[in-house]
Amino acid sequence: MQSKVGVIDLGSNSLRLLICRVDRGEGITPLRHELVETRLAEGLQPGGQLCDGARQRTLQGLGRLLDVLRDLEVQKGVVAATSAVREASDGRDFLREAAAISPYPVQSLEAGDEAYYGFVGALQALKTAGIESGGRERVCTCDLGGRSTEFSWEEAGAFQWASLPAGAVGLQEKFLVPSPREGLEKLKGFVRREMDNKMGGDVSVLAQKDFVGLGGTVTTLAALVQGLKEYRPEQVHGFSLSKEEVSRWQHTLFSSSLEERRRLLSFAPQRADIIQAGTAALLAIMEYLNQQKMRVSCEGLLFGLAAELASSP
Repeated sequence: MQSKVGVIDLGSNSLRLLICRVDRGEGITPLRHELVETRLAEGLQPGGQLCDGARQRTLQGLGRLLDVLRDLEVQKGVVAATSAVREASDGRDFLREAAAISPYPVQSLEAGDEAYYGFVGALQALKTAGIESGGRERVCTCDLGGRSTEFSWEEAGAFQWASLPAGAVGLQEKFLVPSPREGLEKLKGFVRREMDNKMGGDVSVLAQKDFVGLGGTVTTLAALVQGLKEYRPEQVHGFSLSKEEVSRWQHTLFSSSLEERRRLLSFAPQRADIIQAGTAALLAIMEYLNQQKMRVSCEGLLFGLAAELASSP
């Protein structure tokens, strides 16, 4: 017996939709992905309010994605909000607005839940694609988003996680405006200090694990390294991205104008203004953890939530 489940992520930079087919006894299979850039976290200060333009863009984008779920007759769905809504003082008000137009439950994920679903979703998606990750205790995932970055791993059979207030949108606004080159080292220093604070400075356990990367910065860089003119998830998912390649692209991106970056990112020109910050943060993370490469996963949070939804009564 088959059914469909759908998940929408109300992210800090974009709205993402995943629809999966559920085959009882055979797991879930992704059927459709959609992405709408709304930049919900634009201009958001810690404890501040979401800006009106970002709220309206996001609600309009949510409406379009909900129409897709209805048109495809998705039986079970959920809308999940992450760090921008968690941090905003009016986040609950925004959730009520979203719930008013959604026939599916709308919820805000705590940072630990976001980390967990990203972890299990990425590992399951890699396994489904025939890419062995070496088992849960051998892997550390890094989900670099628009407003925050989550690290997830297992140690002695217990799930561990850490969340940094370091995402591509927030870092771009804080350090790279108006001068990206002058703010580069400040940005990387901030990321290193936050890792010291949140991880206690002892990352020897994580340095020995296989590194798996999630999020728009990671998948965009994997596409750039391969010279893709159109985004092809089948070529990005499972790709091995080296620290040397990230470093090379950091140099290229920080040496280019916004218009040049738009041309480079022909498959995602809307990311041209934040790809510098995301790339610099990713390189700082890989240097801090002494990781020479990372395995890229196109799936994470959405796949983890869809798997749970599929298994629920």
